[in-house]
Amino acid sequence: MRYVRVNFSTVLPRAVVGTLFETWTTGTQSTLAGRASTAIRGAMTDGNVTFEYFEPTVSLFRALDNDMPDFAVGVHIPTLTAFSGGAVTAHLYIWERGSTRDVTLYSPFGLGGARRSRSVLRKLVAEYVAADPRLTQSITCEGISREALLAEKDTNEEEDRREPEEAPAFEGGSAPTPNARTVMLARGQNMPLPDAAIQVALEWAEGAGDDLDISAVLCNADGRAFDAESIVFFNQPVGAYGSVRLNRRARLSNGVTAGSLTVSLPGVPGGIGRVVVAGSLDGTGASAFKAVQGLRATVYTGKEMLAQFPLTFLTTETAVVVVEIYRRAGGWRLRAVGQGWDNGFASLLRDHGIDVED
Repeated sequence: MRYVRVNFSTVLPRAVVGTLFETWTTGTQSTLAGRASTAIRGAMTDGNVTFEYFEPTVSLFRALDNDMPDFAVGVHIPTLTAFSGGAVTAHLYIWERGSTRDVTLYSPFGLGGARRSRSVLRKLVAEYVAADPRLTQSITCEGISREALLAEKDTNEEEDRREPEEAPAFEGGSAPTPNARTVMLARGQNMPLPDAAIQVALEWAEGAGDDLDISAVLCNADGRAFDAESIVFFNQPVGAYGSVRLNRRARLSNGVTAGSLTVSLPGVPGGIGRVVVAGSLDGTGASAFKAVQGLRATVYTGKEMLAQFPLTFLTTETAVVVVEIYRRAGGWRLRAVGQGWDNGFASLLRDHGIDVED
């Protein structure tokens, strides 16, 4: 577990420091409800967002037995409200120092990356600076630079909102064609992958449009996701410290539509043992995959097609694990899976360890 931490001293009273922390975190509720996609809204009750406050059971500063904080509180701030566990955690610690207070803000993060932890602490610090501008002189930080912390623009949010880029394989509006080295995979087969950036695409001819999405679930070696931050999809297009990215949907010159992900295998964090690539229908178009014609998974590196896996055997399913990219003997391999779920993406996520609220 890694973390982002910010320390500063302030003349603000303890009650004000605590109230600003509470007011800002609960004030994100309307923003979250407004930002949620239609699919995520379906798992919300009247647009409400639950914030879980707690007292840290093990102080981060337990080694400083002679200088324990005078006040400590933590909060889970939802980011993907359809998923339990999809939250940023922030801690507030306060020490009384006579006429001033020493304050620490702390946010741990997992393999989904630090962007949201940095964004939350940056916004909290902005609240405190607005109330006490002089505190900027005392700021120290870990996991984020002082310049980024105090910048007018949140570069982390800009990264989250950044339009997905075109996949290298589809530049110019056409896709590579199979060659003598291309492996035609059947269900259950596997093959080695180069230690390079690859693109995994879902391609189809007719029967679906924007209602068919490609996504990735970042898992341990046993195929269990770490948390809801470990999903790469349209609402969270970057994961694993930037090594897994959603690309822009492509409409190719041969009439094929392609949704794809880029997985930079050398950059995937060591704790991730498996990248599960999935496809799903959101219910606004095709009712099941049997309506989608010419569905196939294709794997590219640059402009070379490494493998192709037809998915024309799917019928009543609305979500499917297409392929798995997994570690084996110091390298990476690709497995053609084709396992489907009739009850949608939520069922697929549950079976990979992510709870989805009904």
